[in-house]
Amino acid sequence: MHMQTKKLFVIAILLMSSSSSNSYYEKASKSGPGVMNGIKFDDYKDFDKKWKLVTVRYRQDSHEMRFTYANDIAWKEMQSLKPNYNDGAIFAKIGFITEQDPAFPSSEVPSGTKRYQFMVKDKNKYKSTEGWGYALFTDEGGLFKEDLAAKTVACAACHALVPERNFVFSRPMRLQFESVLSQLNSKKILDENLPFIEKPAKEFSKGFQDHLSVGATLVNSLDGPLKKNAFSGTLDEIIPVLLEKAKASGRSATLYLNDKNYSLVSPHLKTADCEDEKTQFSIVVMFNQKLVRKTSICK
Repeated sequence: MHMQTKKLFVIAILLMSSSSSNSYYEKASKSGPGVMNGIKFDDYKDFDKKWKLVTVRYRQDSHEMRFTYANDIAWKEMQSLKPNYNDGAIFAKIGFITEQDPAFPSSEVPSGTKRYQFMVKDKNKYKSTEGWGYALFTDEGGLFKEDLAAKTVACAACHALVPERNFVFSRPMRLQFESVLSQLNSKKILDENLPFIEKPAKEFSKGFQDHLSVGATLVNSLDGPLKKNAFSGTLDEIIPVLLEKAKASGRSATLYLNDKNYSLVSPHLKTADCEDEKTQFSIVVMFNQKLVRKTSICK
């Protein structure tokens, strides 16, 4: 693992050991100017009218729809699968709460801004966080009632999962379906020694065991700083890493926080749904004892 990334994880442990700041779902806000890490909300508040829409994500755990935008510098560089963002590249994200459309009950629609997030590239100013500055603002452009230093480290530690993308998760939307999982070079992350421990399946909760492959006796369980500093979003963002581990080992891989919160990827016998030479993997995400994601992928 990159030395700077290791430092981020260590700092995160120290800052978050007595803090609840490792969650994006803090609702309380505090007054004061909208400035975090030198990033001023007012400098970019009209970004949605000037920048390009990159992609849209729906967060199943928070029932939140997120629209990500890029300025011209970021947009040009992100067309590469291995971008190298220059200073001045900026990403902005709007998080909307969603509600059911009464005229179309099976659909969820944006219904009010929940938060704004920014990533600003400045290699010198943000050396300690891989050249990226992070800022999180309320729906009114103020600051959340959280420890800003701890929040910054939590953001950087999470984005450290994708060094080959220059620490940016978002990819431009395509007309043809392209799996985000297939684009992420998770093998590189595994090669850099994210620690997995083989644990007997019987040591996990009964509900967890019900999602395992038939006959599974051992599970690869992710351990270390990332697990200690995991927040709700990590449960989804770790899936590509778990998928690569399950593929390489032939057994289930998990980020198991407790019996109410975990992610699990399990290999299964080949089925008609997968082409030759591919295995079907089930993906399960449990958040606050609720099943927020259950799907499968061929890989």
